[in-house]
Amino acid sequence: MAAAEAEAKKDKEKAKETRVTAGAGAWGALNIFDRSSAVNLVMCSASTPGTNATAPAGGLDVERAKGAMQWDMWNPWATFYELHSTHPRVARRLNYLGDQAAALGQEPAVVFDRTKSQSYWGMFFVDLLVMFLPFLGLFAGLGVFLYQGLTTWVWPWYWLGIALGLAGLGSFIKTRFRYTRGLFPHLTVAALLGHVKVSGVRPIPVTLTGTIIGKGVPGLIWSEDFVLRDSTGILFLDYRQPLALWDWLFGLLRAGQYQGKEVRVRGWFRRAPVPYLELDHLEVIDGSAPSRRAYTSYFTLFGSIFLMAVGAAVTAFLLM
Repeated sequence: MAAAEAEAKKDKEKAKETRVTAGAGAWGALNIFDRSSAVNLVMCSASTPGTNATAPAGGLDVERAKGAMQWDMWNPWATFYELHSTHPRVARRLNYLGDQAAALGQEPAVVFDRTKSQSYWGMFFVDLLVMFLPFLGLFAGLGVFLYQGLTTWVWPWYWLGIALGLAGLGSFIKTRFRYTRGLFPHLTVAALLGHVKVSGVRPIPVTLTGTIIGKGVPGLIWSEDFVLRDSTGILFLDYRQPLALWDWLFGLLRAGQYQGKEVRVRGWFRRAPVPYLELDHLEVIDGSAPSRRAYTSYFTLFGSIFLMAVGAAVTAFLLM
């Protein structure tokens, strides 16, 4: 009798381990674990005794899993991207799998039961406004130009310069919004994935410390991007320079020397819809490879100022 009970307990534990292993494949789509260690690295890596009260040793950290699912479930941008996708959002797919498990009498790996405490639609519409500000400024100026010309038959050509200036002003505001300067607090990958108020336009300035474990596109020798792993998960690093040729040469000739290095990176965490960090600065902890800076933010800001200056010059010239 005791032997039968022991065998039944062993089978139950084996079945549970199988579900955890299978579930880890789904978590990989959230960028929250290393696929080569599927059972041990889910959400915030493998939990070990005494390090995390929300998960058993070697198991899923359910609370952090729910945190990573929040963006998919609550942020309107997730719905926007889903409209352009062939598949449902990852968190919704996990919920569907949980419902199917419950219907079959099995215990779901995670049940997303968190309550949304606020609406994120205001944030969404502000992001949309900022995204299209340069075009709104340009079209506003052109609209006034056409309206006055067609109604009075006196064409106010100086409004063409104003339109350029407004486009530059919109680009300047958008750039300052997308590349927030100031504090870059130290966070972890798991902590970043729990943020809901983030998009491709609205970033979270952050500093991360971890190890570069590969290139952004595995097997592509000229890929300039990286994948970083810290103690809580993995994240895609977007190394972006103003010129595509610059990126290509770095990926081909320099990116390899950062493989396997422990680094400290600073940049802007975004989701569009894949979570990633757009690099501002990359530093190798032991100094065995040179630090790198990305200049796209400065180039974009300079371009917007230049456009405003051109608009002002054209306006002044046409008013003479």
